[in-house]
Amino acid sequence: MKNRIAVLALTVVCLAVAASGQQDRKKATSALISSLKAARVIELNFIWDRNSPLLGLNPPFTIGLQTGHKQTSGMIPGGIAFAADMMFFSGQHGSPNIDALGHISDNMKLFGGADAAASEGPSGLLTLGIEAYPKERFINHAVLLDVARFKSVDALAPGQEITAGDLEATAKAEGVDIQPGDSVLIRTGYGKFFKIQVLHNVDPIVGNQNAMARKYRTFLGHYFKAHLVIAG
Repeated sequence: MKNRIAVLALTVVCLAVAASGQQDRKKATSALISSLKAARVIELNFIWDRNSPLLGLNPPFTIGLQTGHKQTSGMIPGGIAFAADMMFFSGQHGSPNIDALGHISDNMKLFGGADAAASEGPSGLLTLGIEAYPKERFINHAVLLDVARFKSVDALAPGQEITAGDLEATAKAEGVDIQPGDSVLIRTGYGKFFKIQVLHNVDPIVGNQNAMARKYRTFLGHYFKAHLVIAG
């Protein structure tokens, strides 16, 4: 009988702990949703159309109506019809995005020394794809380094290089503290040119892209071990 009472008591305690944990999760979820609703939202995306600027290495953006209501009328019983568009684009360098570690190689080596050519196939990356990105980093503490404002300009000049010294000086001027694992956003001011056709013929980053990337990696990786860098 005592054994039964002990087992019953243990079961009640376990259920109470589970119920308490569930309530804590609900409260935490509710608090997160409330804080997100109350937060100031800063939109980083752009509205894409056929004239949107793209890095010259990427295919163009195209969108068109593939099927219309007139074409699909009668396909579904009950008078239902639909319209559907088709979109082709590669906006990796024209809008906010997260690159997979396997997106860039250095002398045919990926992050960690993996062979770049052996790590890809017809279906995409075989290793270090975006699916390997840590999901806990999708919501993360971020620091903005506004290099354009630090240099007292609306936007940096086309091809202007951002050095490690620029980043360090910007962080110091802003009084921000970059912690290991932080996401770092670097503002260049180029966003305002998104709708200007002339950017089809002006690539402000391409000329110094490799040098910039190496210096970002050295500065942010060595000094702060920052997790993510977004330039825009």
